[in-house]
Amino acid sequence: MSRALSGLLWIMLLVTFLWFGGYASGGATALRDLFGWPTDPRIGTFFWTYLIIAVFLGAIIFGRVVYNVVERFMTLIVFITVGGLIIAILNSTVLSTAGSFFAAYFNTFHFFTQGLPPNFPEDDLNTLLTSIAFAGMGGFFNIMYSYWVRDKGHGMSKYIGRVTSPVTGEPETIPATGFGFEDTEANRRNYRDWIKFMRFDNLFGVLTNLLTVTLMVWLAWALLLPKGEYPSGWNLAVVQATFFENSMGAIGRVIFLLVAAAFLTDSWLGITDAVARMHSDFFFTTFPWAQRWSFRTWYYGFVFVLTTVSATTMLMAQPGTLLILGGVLNFFAMAVYMPFLIYLNYFMVPKSLPVWTRPRTLTLVVVSLVSLVYLAIAICYVIVLFG
Repeated sequence: MSRALSGLLWIMLLVTFLWFGGYASGGATALRDLFGWPTDPRIGTFFWTYLIIAVFLGAIIFGRVVYNVVERFMTLIVFITVGGLIIAILNSTVLSTAGSFFAAYFNTFHFFTQGLPPNFPEDDLNTLLTSIAFAGMGGFFNIMYSYWVRDKGHGMSKYIGRVTSPVTGEPETIPATGFGFEDTEANRRNYRDWIKFMRFDNLFGVLTNLLTVTLMVWLAWALLLPKGEYPSGWNLAVVQATFFENSMGAIGRVIFLLVAAAFLTDSWLGITDAVARMHSDFFFTTFPWAQRWSFRTWYYGFVFVLTTVSATTMLMAQPGTLLILGGVLNFFAMAVYMPFLIYLNYFMVPKSLPVWTRPRTLTLVVVSLVSLVYLAIAICYVIVLFG
């Protein structure tokens, strides 16, 4: 749309992901509790965090195709996590709270009719905003998906090379511009088939996210809320070990701590990969001089930069604080870029590609409503925070 807008979004991306080291350190809190060493929670968290980062950095460098490494690990963790959560839910203690939980869960209009509770602490506004952003994978997390789809090789992305290992992989050509296609019936059928796949792929991700969040919230409602406990500080993932321990005993606690560590550190791996792609894409496609070096060179350069940044910023605050800060910034990013995304898809793309690539009007209505909700909540947040 414009280099100035690209520059603005790049600055927002840069600031938002200065703090994502909280994912690695959050997972490290589970490993420190699991092994009980080092005994000091803060030092122990840093020890396991740096070990985790070293292992995943090795996977990114030596994995033949980077995206395949990320996808396979993510898929494994998702199935293990969801399976464990379902087993935990089937416990009688949890099932007995189903009535009260779902009555609150589906009370959608309570906030709109009554607003926040009168005793709602302002310090929790950041947590609330982060929850909304992460529940829908908002902000720059949406854009990450686009880069991963490209490396899946679906649709027109089969003409674009993938990021491969500088050690074990063969370099693939990644051009600075893409490819267009003609307005033919065959291309239209191919396009429709690709969109069907995209909808299925999106639906699977959204429903898995919804199921995971729902089960975690239900377990917290049943097991943590009555005790007045919640994840925080250097024990971010430790308190929730009660979820599996309640159903499976000591072995359940061990399994949850391993899963929590893998789930959170997997997020660090995914963010490192995706954000390195975004930074590389910005420079590689915006500035002609950047094309002296390959996309892969830019990518690995940013991987090392992001690793250094996350290893440094996590020394400044506890894991939960870092995650909440990133969540708030992602929320505002969503409110800013959504109107531009709508304009791009509905007005600019159809001028360059066949008109049938323009999304449906119903989609426009839904996406516009989502954008308004994000914008309205962002304004309310600012008013409450500063008013």
